[in-house]
This record gives sequence, C-alpha cells and structure tokens, in this order.
Amino acid sequence: MAHSIDTSDIWLLDIEAYSGESDSFPVAIAWGIMGGHINHELIIPEDEWLEEAEDQPTTSEFNLNDLRERGTTALDIIRQLNEELADKRVVVDGLDIDEALLERLYEPYSAEPSFEIHSLTNFLSDNNIDYDFHELYERRTEFVQEQAQGTDEAEKSVFALHQLIEEYVRRNDD
Repeated sequence: MAHSIDTSDIWLLDIEAYSGESDSFPVAIAWGIMGGHINHELIIPEDEWLEEAEDQPTTSEFNLNDLRERGTTALDIIRQLNEELADKRVVVDGLDIDEALLERLYEPYSAEPSFEIHSLTNFLSDNNIDYDFHELYERRTEFVQEQAQGTDEAEKSVFALHQLIEEYVRRNDD
C-alpha cells in the first residue's frame, strides 16, 4: 500500500480570464482549502487592462458592468490572498493561464504573491502519483460539468481540483 498523502493543508486556486488571449486580464478568482469553503470574487478591471484589451472579444461569462458593480478591487483581492495563502501550498489546474493572470493581478501594484502556485500535474508527480494527462483533463471536464448552473467557472474549477486530488490520492492509496 502506498504512503497516504495529507491533503488537509492544500489550497486550491483558479482565475478566470476576460478573453482567450495570452495578454488577457483576470475577471474572477476562486480559492479555498481542500474540503473547506470556497472564496469567490469578481475583479474590477484596472483601467490599463481595459485599454490593452479594447479589441479583445470576451470569453468570460461576466460583462464589464457586472465586474464594476459586483466586483472587488484588485488591491483588496491581493490583500486577501496574501493574508490567507501566505506560505501555503497552492495548486492550480495548470490547464490555462492562471500563473500569468496571477502576475497580471499583482502587476499594477508592483506586488508579489506571498505564496507559490503549483500545477496539479506537478503536485501529482511530486507525490509519486501516476496519472494520464488526457484522463485527468477528461475527469476535470466531467467534474466542472457536474456543477450547478449559476456557479462561475473559477468556482467550478476549484471544486474540480478538489475532486481530482481526492480521486487520485485515493487511487494511490489503494
């Protein structure tokens, strides 16, 4: 039997982009600890992001009015993240541009995250857990699709990450 992995101190994070462009900006963020509450915030876009993305078609479920009316400033989100995730193990799915979006979030304030992010595949490899990338991607898609309507993509992705880690750790323990 393989060595059981303690997942109780793993934090999960996902960031939704405004568009599919590589220089897109973050519009929603979700994070939470394995098995715990998921925090979710819409992000009020910085003026410089809007200027740079003027011609980008959005792929986000949120329009700019939603973000302005219901969003939180990037600076407030940075404070929350740095306080809550300081020196924690933070896992992202690694299937999109989360790392670039995180940098983009912090950039206007010349700030740095108080935590490092690790892709799910690196987490699995670091813990000697075998996986097939295509199966992993398919399972993630299934978990995201199982989520209720009205739940945004970042929140769904954090839930899917939780399910994937539980499933693969359980397989490893068997």
